[in-house]
Amino acid sequence: ESSRCNYTTISYLGVEFARDVTMQTSDTTTTQGTIAKYLQNQQCLSDPFICVVNTGLHDMCIEGLSDVGFVNNVAWYFSKLKPCCQHLIWLQTTSVLDMARFPQNNARVERWNSLVQQMMQEELFRNWTSIIDPYEVSRT
Repeated sequence: ESSRCNYTTISYLGVEFARDVTMQTSDTTTTQGTIAKYLQNQQCLSDPFICVVNTGLHDMCIEGLSDVGFVNNVAWYFSKLKPCCQHLIWLQTTSVLDMARFPQNNARVERWNSLVQQMMQEELFRNWTSIIDPYEVSRT
């Protein structure tokens, strides 16, 4: 089993929502639970994962999802990842084109980015998370 730790693995696991049921297993009921279980099964105890996470643009398509509801879902997602991520990097959501036919708009992106950043300053998160913010550069 320790030989599994003799190489570096980079995985991309696409997660579109902060909380959903797209990928389930016989003992996980959410995509986020499935991701956490996968990471726990892949992890080397001597080399815990650094996780880079983003969600938001697809969440904006969920009718009736409030700002508070989104932030609660992100906090829940982080709590699922905590046992398998030594450090979690939140990649702030990038800007959008502000097209009226889509539910995503920059005012909401900015608000959600700010709210998640505030949440990450809480004691539960501040010692094992950090932020990369590509929002401003994505506006150009």
